Amino acid sequence: MPRPSLFEDDAFDATPAAAWPLFFALYPDAETVARLERLLDELRRRLGMKAPAVRNFHMTLFQPGPQSRLTRDEREAALEAGDRLRSAPFEVQLDQVVSLPNGQAAPPIVLRARDGLPAWLEFQRRLGMAAVAAGAVRALPRYAPHLTLAYDRHRVEPIDIEPIRWTVRSFALVCSHVGEGVHEPLRRWDLDGTGGER
Repeated sequence: MPRPSLFEDDAFDATPAAAWPLFFALYPDAETVARLERLLDELRRRLGMKAPAVRNFHMTLFQPGPQSRLTRDEREAALEAGDRLRSAPFEVQLDQVVSLPNGQAAPPIVLRARDGLPAWLEFQRRLGMAAVAAGAVRALPRYAPHLTLAYDRHRVEPIDIEPIRWTVRSFALVCSHVGEGVHEPLRRWDLDGTGGER
């Protein structure tokens, strides 16, 4: 049964601890999603992979608050952090596929950038500063930029690819319904100086 929406405070308070991680994320546009799916199909043919694509292509910026139990105040502080940030759109360019060993039998196969994505990191830094000011985090977050394509037992050594680019025009604070493949955006913000929308 789907988890109740975290828009409602009663549902938020009643949900078991650690059951609804919140995180700030960037989502590619529809055209880029189609390119990611074609890339994964090519990797399957080339490497003999069988893993399905993840259900929600995204790039995690960071997770506000504690890892275990978020209070209403901490949720509101995360939303305030997004409200505080004003940023122009910026470009993401991903040009390398690699497995990220994490001790699991099927580690993530990800896209990353050989240049380290300085524009992404600057955006993360500015959002992190807003989160510190709002009380959503105590220190600036450090989270390496990447986009997960799939989870597979096949280990992929670094493969350079034709760059996949898109312009980031919004970001979101998202609840991941663990085990259901659902990302519920609590609020989205446009990167044009406007405020968030529920």
